[in-house]
Amino acid sequence: MGTPHASMASTQFKGLRGLASFSVITTHLARAFDYDLFIPSDTPEAFPRFLQWPYLRLWPQGRIGVAIFALMTGFVCGIKPIKQIRAGDPHSALTTLAKSAFKRPLRLMLPGTIATLIAFVACNMGLFVVASRADAEWIQKATPQPAETWYEEFWRLERNLRGVWTNGHNDYDDHQWTLLPLLTCSLYVYATLTACVFLKYKYRMAVYALWFVYFWQDNTPDTGKFS
Repeated sequence: MGTPHASMASTQFKGLRGLASFSVITTHLARAFDYDLFIPSDTPEAFPRFLQWPYLRLWPQGRIGVAIFALMTGFVCGIKPIKQIRAGDPHSALTTLAKSAFKRPLRLMLPGTIATLIAFVACNMGLFVVASRADAEWIQKATPQPAETWYEEFWRLERNLRGVWTNGHNDYDDHQWTLLPLLTCSLYVYATLTACVFLKYKYRMAVYALWFVYFWQDNTPDTGKFS
């Protein structure tokens, strides 16, 4: 049976995940039906609506939800090996890191591949025709259209199954762009913990601080792989 502290931490983690999920769902609804929520007001002269107010518009804009999911991914990947390191069992931590680094790609790639195959079938059965005629421009852009021939269609499927893990692009499921950054950053966590597994706490924290400073000073658009 878990300790009260562990139970509280689990509840807080689930609550944070719920907030992030709510933000992501809200931003997709806003993109589809009310894109003006992404700007401070409908027109330069108009008074901001409630969800356009400062801070409140963070939720319909959705970027904070993606950032929370990224932080939660790092937490999930690192919590067990960090506990083992702090307990003075670095060899068990290395075993955990080796297994996790092997399983992590499968846990992301397998569901993503299945989702792409389902979207591929739906696209070629004409199930996306109505969506392609929606008034919302965002829905139109995110809706795949069948290729002219099956030869081209199967080559596009192969290209997208490979490309989503190369450049983050997927014609059949545009929202899978997040999978590559999540996988890459997970491997950052595993590699950093593996390199620091035998370091004392203060030196390990110094390495983490250097990582933070490195990404903070890098102002390129894909810093941290989340553009």
